[in-house]
Amino acid sequence: MDCPICLDEFENSVFSLNCGHVFHRQCIQPLVNERTRNVCCPICRRTSIFSFHTHYIREVFFTTTVNSASSSPISTSTNESLILSPSSEETVSESVHHEALTDLRRQNQRLQDENADARTALESASEREANLRSTILELRRNLGTTRTQLEASKAKHTKWKKRAKELEVEVMKEIDNADDALRERDEMKREVRKMRKEVEVAQAEAEAAIRTTARMMKQAAPRRGRNTWVAVDNTRSDDDSEVAIANSDSDSDSGSTSDASVRIESKNARHTGANNAVTGRYRVASIASNPNSRPKKEKKRELEYGRNIRCVSNRRPRDPDRQGVPKCTDKEGHNFSGKGSNQYQKKYNCSSCGIKISERV
Repeated sequence: MDCPICLDEFENSVFSLNCGHVFHRQCIQPLVNERTRNVCCPICRRTSIFSFHTHYIREVFFTTTVNSASSSPISTSTNESLILSPSSEETVSESVHHEALTDLRRQNQRLQDENADARTALESASEREANLRSTILELRRNLGTTRTQLEASKAKHTKWKKRAKELEVEVMKEIDNADDALRERDEMKREVRKMRKEVEVAQAEAEAAIRTTARMMKQAAPRRGRNTWVAVDNTRSDDDSEVAIANSDSDSDSGSTSDASVRIESKNARHTGANNAVTGRYRVASIASNPNSRPKKEKKRELEYGRNIRCVSNRRPRDPDRQGVPKCTDKEGHNFSGKGSNQYQKKYNCSSCGIKISERV
């Protein structure tokens, strides 16, 4: 019989616990609690009181195999060693072997149960592992798909972000263009208003010139057989030349009327002298009524109306040797003042440059 702790055969110092398990004394003594003097059986985990009495061995080994009458007396005093006969040693050995075999069977059964439980747990773990592996494979496939979708989403995000920037730039350009268009519209409105005012002014001046021309022609119409005075309006002329149309009446003897003649006079030719320095005037041209008669010297006379008087001090005469018109110091034009009047005309004099203008009544 062997010790369950050291697995050596029993020779001396056999020690038994309350549960009946037998060990070497030197094997079981280190397991004793020094404070409580209790020991836990390494086999059955039952707590026993550690002592050196031998009645436990008698209860285990001699209860069923040894008669109390034929048995030799055994001392129960403390620290008394157990003395066995040869036949008793054999019986004790068989009992110990039987007890050890029983313990081994119990251990084997327990191990088998534990093995069965471990196999069941292993099968369950294998099933869970298989399920986890399939789940992992499915997750890996989903991960690959998700990564592909993520890359596509990133590409779309980059594309739309770039498109958003382009649209933002286009919107800013459109806003700038709209601002420019609004400014151009406002500028065009101002130009239209300005042109409208100019057209209204030109229309008013043209109407005034027409009325003046009609009045002058009406006044000159009764004078038959004489040179006819025709007014030429050059206030708003945009061409480089002016056209003066003269109507001539027929001679008093013949009673016939000749055709109208056209005379083209250059603008610059009127600015060669001091008397021709004012624009916006009406020039009266004398044309002979009879083309075959002796040419007479052309009579010219300056006519000036209030709002048509303008300063021409910056203009130069065509002949550089001749003296130009004195520069007028007034920003708005000549500073005319009434000098006097008579039955036929009103006279004006510029206090800045000294030019004299007369207006027919």
